[in-house]
Amino acid sequence: PTIMGITEDGDQIVRVLSNDELETCIIIGRHSP
Repeated sequence: PTIMGITEDGDQIVRVLSNDELETCIIIGRHSP
């Protein structure tokens, strides 16, 4: 996965290359344990 950027809330935007070679962006939120 490649980190594309960070949202205003501080979440990471990750670009993932799927099996059919279509690019999708996944936002990973920072959560406290």
